[in-house]
Amino acid sequence: MGEMKIAIPQWQGRVSPVFDVACNLLLADVDGEKVVRTENCALYQRGPAAKAAEVAALKVDVVVCGAISLPLMNMISASSIRVISHVCGPVDEILNAFLQNRLSDSVFQMPGGRGGGGRSRYRRHEARVGKCVNKEVSAMTAQVDTDKCTGCGLCVEICPVEAIKISGGVAEVDEDICIGCCACEDECPNDAITVK
Repeated sequence: MGEMKIAIPQWQGRVSPVFDVACNLLLADVDGEKVVRTENCALYQRGPAAKAAEVAALKVDVVVCGAISLPLMNMISASSIRVISHVCGPVDEILNAFLQNRLSDSVFQMPGGRGGGGRSRYRRHEARVGKCVNKEVSAMTAQVDTDKCTGCGLCVEICPVEAIKISGGVAEVDEDICIGCCACEDECPNDAITVK
């Protein structure tokens, strides 16, 4: 497995049920199957783009979490951070299960996250992430209504993959780069961007 940094959002010693509203991370530096160092880290950001940037700044390799919104997951994934979602249980057990490659065990899966067919919903969730961040299989891109766009540049600042620029006083999206994460749509103050 090598050296890596793992982040687990936590609440009362357990994996936080919803990463989007988590306020605390356990950061674990691991080498192979051994935990070298752990520390608690407060999270201050609330919106998906800001929270994704905050996590990326921590230079983590893997996020192991409970439920997570698709926009936040896509933005974190766009920073080359692996996201393993729909996991539940005590943080120390989750960390050990990760190191032993046992997170797929049913005891660590969120109730309702497995669907009727064992891990099928969990696998679909991970597959969907791949579709969203791999442009070859994703058809969703941001579209700009130039009549509504004021060229404020907020979308440029929050785009996790730098797919937007201001040209001629309005936002312009490079459809070959856009991952359809919805960050720009969610944050646009003029409702000028739609992801479809």
